[in-house]
Amino acid sequence: TIHWVCAQAAKPAVVRLYDRLFLSENPGAEDDMLARLNPESLVTMDKAVIEPGLPLDDATRQFERLGYFRRDASDPPAFNRTLTLRDTWGKLKTK
Repeated sequence: TIHWVCAQAAKPAVVRLYDRLFLSENPGAEDDMLARLNPESLVTMDKAVIEPGLPLDDATRQFERLGYFRRDASDPPAFNRTLTLRDTWGKLKTK
């Protein structure tokens, strides 16, 4: 099911997209582990919007095509990704 948010009724939110910390699966096996840090291990979307009826409780929510999120206690509400919907390591291994 695809769900669109009404622009007039939408509420502001922050969405944090956490990804893997390192660019390689085994960074400790390389000479310079710090050079293998993923610069996009945290992407913050501070102009996100949510539907006004979304409960702001502690439940896990699935956001369309992005993964599963938990609310962080803040104002405006912030949601932290806890699990992605796809296995990026599996894609990298096939290349």
